[in-house]
Amino acid sequence: MSFKTFVLAAACAVLAASGAVAATKTSPVKTLMNKTVVPSSTLIFAVGGEADPGSGTKVSPARWNQASAAAGRLKAAAHSMQKPPMAVDQKLWKRYSAELAAAADKAQKAAVAKNGARFSQAANDMGESCSNCHAKYQGRT
Repeated sequence: MSFKTFVLAAACAVLAASGAVAATKTSPVKTLMNKTVVPSSTLIFAVGGEADPGSGTKVSPARWNQASAAAGRLKAAAHSMQKPPMAVDQKLWKRYSAELAAAADKAQKAAVAKNGARFSQAANDMGESCSNCHAKYQGRT
């Protein structure tokens, strides 16, 4: 090992030990968003468009099942966002998280009932809650 490589390795070890590298650690909110909220909401928004009565698309039973499962995951995620360590504050964050949980619950019920109009409305409500929350908090969590 050359002296230059040794110095570089030692510097990395010192930085890691000092916690300077810990700044790259992902927050619990960001982890939940990336692993659960984004994939589940993406599916719900897609099915919301397919299920809209004006789209002329017939949603398959398998797709309704996927939508119901995604809404269930999203509802659970929204409930967990209302508690520490996820809860950023006690006012708007909790309100937006509760709105997301309620919209996900409506989406799940509409998916089980295979009701396109109700599902599309729930997806729209969810999108509004997401937009409001992201306008206030995205980049801070």
